[in-house]
Formats: sequence, structure tokens, C-alpha cells
Amino acid sequence: MRKIFVTGSSRGIGNQIAKSFLKDPSNFVIFHGSSKSIDYDEFFSDFTPEERLRSIYIGIDLSNTEDVKNCLDLIPPDIDVFVNNAGVYSTPNRLEDILNINFVSPILISNWIYKLMRGRGGIIININSLAGIYPNFRSEEHTSELQSH
Repeated sequence: MRKIFVTGSSRGIGNQIAKSFLKDPSNFVIFHGSSKSIDYDEFFSDFTPEERLRSIYIGIDLSNTEDVKNCLDLIPPDIDVFVNNAGVYSTPNRLEDILNINFVSPILISNWIYKLMRGRGGIIININSLAGIYPNFRSEEHTSELQSH
């Protein structure tokens, strides 16, 4: 069984990516979200019983690098695919969170998983958006200019 870990999969694009991996019965999917206290019955409510058996949820706060370091051992040592999808798009007031979630934590996790995969292979996929290039705190004039291109 192939084990796949998708960060930022509690909602949005990451959730759809993780669910698409789960459609293949030979995959075991590890869903990730920042919340450690979720309602598991609610989160997995639209999954089939068989899909529930092939998936888990782990909560790691990527804005807290100490939490990330302390939770790395939750990642199975025989992980086959890592999809780094988690990311935030925010204002400069949250610069530390932006850096930790979008840059530092993915490096920590990727480095850990690379060491797990070294010698046996695996896949690491990094996903980003235009938000990494065009932050939302730009002027409206500049935003409309970008949208017209």
C-alpha cells in the first residue's frame, strides 16, 4: 500500500488532492490540518467506510516550528509521497506565520521525509500559488493591473 502525506488537506485544494489519492484503493492517505482538535466523525463524514480505513488525520501547527519538529515522528517511516500544499496568503502583520508556514516548516518536513525516502525512493511535490509572488497587501491599482494580464 502506497502511503501519501498531504499538508493543508483539511480543506480547499489540498483536501481535493488528498481525496483524489484516496480514490485508488492501493493508497493510504494522511490528511493534515493545523487543528489538533477536530471532530473526526464530521471530517470523515463523506468518506466510504473503506476510505476511512485507509486514511487518518494529523494536526500539526506549521506556524510553530517547534510543534513541527516534535511531530515529525508522526509521519510513517515508509512514506511514499509527500505533497506539500499548506500555505497562507496574508498581510505583513503576520510575517512570522507566513514564513513558518510557507517556507520554514515545509523545509523541515521535506528534509525529514527526504531522509526517510533516501535509498528507497519516493516523490516530493511542492505546490504554491501566485500569492507567493503577488501578496494581497498590494494596492488595488496594482491588483487590477495584474488581473488584466
